Amino acid sequence: MTDFQRDLAQNVHAQALATPIRACVLTKARLPSHFLIPFVSNLPPKTPNAQSTPPQPPLLIKPSLVPRIGPWKSSQPSSYILASHSAIAHLIGPRTRKKEKGGSKWAMLVSERMKKPWAMRERKSVDKVAVAKEWEWDEEMDERVKGLLGREVVRRVRWCVGQEEDLVGRVGEGDGEDEIVVRIGGEGDQIAGFDLREMVDEEALVELRGLFDGADAFVLRRHSKTVITHLALEALRNYTEEIDT
Repeated sequence: MTDFQRDLAQNVHAQALATPIRACVLTKARLPSHFLIPFVSNLPPKTPNAQSTPPQPPLLIKPSLVPRIGPWKSSQPSSYILASHSAIAHLIGPRTRKKEKGGSKWAMLVSERMKKPWAMRERKSVDKVAVAKEWEWDEEMDERVKGLLGREVVRRVRWCVGQEEDLVGRVGEGDGEDEIVVRIGGEGDQIAGFDLREMVDEEALVELRGLFDGADAFVLRRHSKTVITHLALEALRNYTEEIDT
């Protein structure tokens, strides 16, 4: 690998721009998928045969929209929306007017390909599927997305800790070059590349501090293997900073 290739592999912004291009359902803009949140449709369990043991009522009786953040092996069709709090909040609409006309903007996330499996199960044509009536939508989706982005950061940091390479460490252990400080505890406005104290919940902070013997901060080192962790941190910060503005 040449020096240029190595620098490119370690360049977070270059890797973000290199993610697959997808279209945002809200703005219609085509963007690298790093800047978008994918959604999939979860179908409820099929009703057991009437001749079998009396079935228990399923927890899920309607299809539901789920943000595809974190490990995901399914090849379900997805739709995409800007990875911003304002975009998700726009889909939710004013919380005091949930039931008013126009309060189902989230339905635009359900594509024709996502409708098809449900239409087949219900034995009707796709154009007869009424998404706003037949799908479940989490009215706290903005907070749900924030929580999932935070859990993804924790998962990625934990992965870095478990690698043989020196990908993360305590503040002051290295020479300070090619390191990003990530604050996870303490008080004050100490300089940090990322300050997770307001970005994730206390449970996540406790888990992160446990990975570094209770330290209030750790460093993420520049390496091709830490790029995906850095991208997760960027996605979380971009989303949560917009909430605070």
